[in-house]
Amino acid sequence: MSQTIGLTAEELLEEDERADRITARCLAEPDPGPAAPPWAYEGARGDGLPPDLADLPWAVALAMIVLTVDRSRISAYDLVHLLRAEDRLVSMIQSRRLRTVGEIARVYGDEESAAAEVAAALHLTRAASRSEVELAGDLGRHRPVAALLERGDIDLRRTRVLIDGVRGVGADATDRVLERVCAEAPRLTTGQLRSRLSCLCLEVDPESAQGRYRAGLDQRRIVLSANPDTTANLLGLDLPPDLAVAAAKRINWLARKARRKGDPRTLDQIKADVFLDLLTGRSEALSGPVKGAPAGQVDIVADVRTLTGESEEPGHLPGFGPVLAEIARKTVARQTGCRWEYIVTDGGRPVATGTIRRRPTAAMRRRIRAQHPTCVWPGCRMPARQADIDHRRRWSEGGPTTLWNLAPLCEAHHTLLDKGWRYEPGPEGDFVFVSPLGNRYVSSGRSP
Repeated sequence: MSQTIGLTAEELLEEDERADRITARCLAEPDPGPAAPPWAYEGARGDGLPPDLADLPWAVALAMIVLTVDRSRISAYDLVHLLRAEDRLVSMIQSRRLRTVGEIARVYGDEESAAAEVAAALHLTRAASRSEVELAGDLGRHRPVAALLERGDIDLRRTRVLIDGVRGVGADATDRVLERVCAEAPRLTTGQLRSRLSCLCLEVDPESAQGRYRAGLDQRRIVLSANPDTTANLLGLDLPPDLAVAAAKRINWLARKARRKGDPRTLDQIKADVFLDLLTGRSEALSGPVKGAPAGQVDIVADVRTLTGESEEPGHLPGFGPVLAEIARKTVARQTGCRWEYIVTDGGRPVATGTIRRRPTAAMRRRIRAQHPTCVWPGCRMPARQADIDHRRRWSEGGPTTLWNLAPLCEAHHTLLDKGWRYEPGPEGDFVFVSPLGNRYVSSGRSP
């Protein structure tokens, strides 16, 4: 099967000719060193790597370059492009490897026997080899995902997220979900992709999603396990998302309160101790009684039609992800005595915001959070409520406090601006981040 699956004969010819041109430009005739093959890429012509190296369509030509380039003889800027090319090559090789595993399974006609063969050949555990065989079979059934991996457009991590994200979804719904998400997958992180898939599955087939949710909820449990250093893990699994988020926010509130009172422990340590104290009935970690602690207010983003029962469009829990319309309505029903904010949109873009309480938050902050619900750094999903409102052009340098000059940046990414990173508004409300090496990365600042 060709790596350029889905291309026409004319497109294949164009890709072939383009590959020949790039390869001819990149491969050196003389032997650059005694241990290097005669086709090794010299990488020292002064003009750096070809700008389209990471888009080279053929794995063999790409391998000839990235496996032989002298990293010490290219610029720091080109090192990043080399990294992207290497990552793409790895994906191409993994695709071919999985196709071979799939062919072994086809020859056997039995996944268990094929997994035994793969385990013996690659020194894998039984579980690991079965996972390989199952993934190979899944890729055979989901050709859009397989094509992305074959071209090196996504890596194996995102491949598994795509496959797992549609597991249990009906065939028709799966095709519709993959048709929409595969075009976005190359530019999303695994976290963004998982959230986007979940949202699409809820939209496309809400009834099936409800069934999967209830089946998963039936499996809720607490798991206690031991670590090699003799510490323990206590996990709550398959819990209702609204209650889990509320519990996490309550623990966070209590921990931050203790921190403000001068508790010397780290915030994570306090959270862990509060978690145990609440469950065991102690109050040692709380620096006083729990009285007065909030019950766990939960932020929910939902269309008004969803809240009134006119639509089954999913809601969204910031910091968690999409949830069933039913969960959105239950969450709202529990939020008594809380401040409510509204966002009026036109074509999906916020045009006005407000609050139904007498004492509103700053209008500018509302508008920024409405436009950018998460940190605007590429791939970051930290909710805007937990991020700093940053001046793109610094206040100290004359930057005005206006909407176009403000954006949410989480603490970790905010500090990178002091280390040479900068960013600027892009088209359609996007942001363009520029690294100290000069590479440019586009971020929408919107949760997928």
